[in-house]
Amino acid sequence: MMNSGAPPTDGATDRPEGMGADPQLENEWFRSCRVELGPGKETPTQTHKNPTVVVQVSDGLTHVTRTDGITAKLTEMGDWTWRNPESIFMIRNAGNIPVSVVVDAARRASSNQ
Repeated sequence: MMNSGAPPTDGATDRPEGMGADPQLENEWFRSCRVELGPGKETPTQTHKNPTVVVQVSDGLTHVTRTDGITAKLTEMGDWTWRNPESIFMIRNAGNIPVSVVVDAARRASSNQ
């Protein structure tokens, strides 16, 4: 994922809503969070202000569901799905083993700054 825009001027203006996990990596260009989910567990509904990719980094079955009900199914390590800026989604472990995903956002300056 590449971000060709100017970086945000501070870290607070583009924080995701509902993420529930602290970033493992955060700089002026990217924010990356790792989420571990037990079988049947799900994240809160979340909204990222920036383009976001969800990557499954373990074995398992993960559903990334938008508010309109459309679900991306990640079935193996390396599977991923893209979310546009401001899209609302949740991540659910739909399998019977723990699953790990990484949520990476390409940070960019907003027009409000």
